[in-house]
Order: sequence, then structure tokens, then C-alpha cells
Amino acid sequence: ISWTSARLNIMTDTYGVEVSLKDEILEDVKDNISNIQAYNRVQLRTVRQLAGRANCIGSLVHPWRPFVAMLWAPLYDKRAHCSDMPTHMWTKALDIPLRWMSAFLAGTKGTLTRSYTLEGYLGEGTSVEIVMDASTRGLGAYLVEDGVLQEFFYSDLSDTDAAICGHRLGCSDGQQTWEALVALVALRIWSPRWRNKRSCLRVLGDSVTAMVLLLKLKAKGAGPALIAREIALDMADALYQPSVVGHLPGVANTLADYLSRPEKRNSLPLPAALRQARRRVIAPRGRRWWR
Repeated sequence: ISWTSARLNIMTDTYGVEVSLKDEILEDVKDNISNIQAYNRVQLRTVRQLAGRANCIGSLVHPWRPFVAMLWAPLYDKRAHCSDMPTHMWTKALDIPLRWMSAFLAGTKGTLTRSYTLEGYLGEGTSVEIVMDASTRGLGAYLVEDGVLQEFFYSDLSDTDAAICGHRLGCSDGQQTWEALVALVALRIWSPRWRNKRSCLRVLGDSVTAMVLLLKLKAKGAGPALIAREIALDMADALYQPSVVGHLPGVANTLADYLSRPEKRNSLPLPAALRQARRRVIAPRGRRWWR
């Protein structure tokens, strides 16, 4: 079935629906973005055209929605308009959504397709749970599949992390940023477990800011906002975002707390609950790790 900007195909073998965006829409969006980025100002009608086409993609790829909103907002903000040319606006006002959309589209080949199965809708897939925590010096999380603790990781924060996120190591001002960063690291390294299938993915932690970020893909502050865009890019590439995010009180989050604190790892033995699980070794996060 062809429906406005997409094609729908009934999958009779796996009981589901496959949705594909029309090729011409992706090509039009790519051309729009390239043309806008080539100049320091752009016509308002061109931005409206791009926003309308990007909205079609956002209806299929939900993480696009915050960035489509970032296209519409400057259209109604006179500060973004050119005073000498009322029909134009400054391209700089669109820099973040244009860069994000370009990064996503650079990784797509051909048609953008998503599959939605009955099994996934009913929540009959694998149960995947990620529990995480962060301190001002380190990150830690563990993965549970169908009730069995499978893997864990811990990673000390580096000077590169501090430079990119804009916080000094050991400073409490960066706590919310590091809580967001551990979510990004955990979802990225364990994405092969859930990205190509409908799993019931639960993410738990003791940071309300990180949980809200995962739901809305937006956050306040330069560090959390940067990480929100990275998570949105990862989620857009994957098939689904977390089904459930939940707040876990700090006093109950003992395993992840142990993993996130270098002083505990260096002075206390590994908790019994983690001894049968596999440790996932995390490579240093250089600047190329950031998309």
C-alpha cells in the first residue's frame, strides 16, 4: 500500500508491517540540507519545505521529532531572521538540527525501512534490562537478559570526556552529565542485543535527569544536551527506543554504584552477583567516538 510519503507492506510470514519511506523524500531532504548549509542565509520558504519533508521522516523515525521542532522554532523567532532581508533567516540558527540530520542521512543507504511485528507489540520478545550509575570519576552498568545477569562494564572518566562535556573530573557540577553519559555508553555497547529486533528494553538508574533524557531526547545544559543528541542519533539508527525507563533509588542501586566508583573497585572485592557475569572491556573514548 502506498500512503502519502511511505509504502506499507504486510508481512504474512512473521505477522507484522514493514514501512518504507519513499526514496525521493530522502533524496529531497539531503538536497535541501546541502543547499541550506552552502550559504549563511536561507529563504524562510525553503526551511518550511525542509521541515515538512523532515516531518515525514519523523513520523517513522521518532528520534527525528526534537530536531524537526528545532527547524520550526527559528521560523517564528524574529531574532533568527535577517533584518535587511525579511524573507530570509540566518543559517546558523539551524546549525544543530542540520548537522544532526546530515549525520543520520550519511549512514543511510537506499530506502529507510522499519518493521513492526505482532510479537514485539505484545511484548513477547527478549526481556533486556540495563542498570547503570555514574560518579564524578567513573561510569558503570550491567546487563540482564530474561532475568540473568550477563555482562557488566566499568570505565573511568578521562580528560577527553571532561574537555568535550565541559566539566572538571571530580566536580559535582558534572554529575548530571556523567549520568547521561553512562546511558549513552551502555546503550551503544549493548545495542547489538536489541537494535535489530523488538525486545522489551528497560533502562534503570538513580538519575531522574537521565531517565527524562531517554524519554524526550532533550536536556538542559551543554553537556547533557550534547549527549541527548548522540543518544537520539543512535536510537534513530536502531529499531526501537527503550520500552521502559525507571528510577532506581541510590540505596538500591548497589551493584552499579560499585562499578561506577574507582575507589570502591580498587578497595573492595567484586560483588558475588557479578562474578558469574562477563566483564565488557571499554575502549578509551577518543574524539572519534563522538558521532
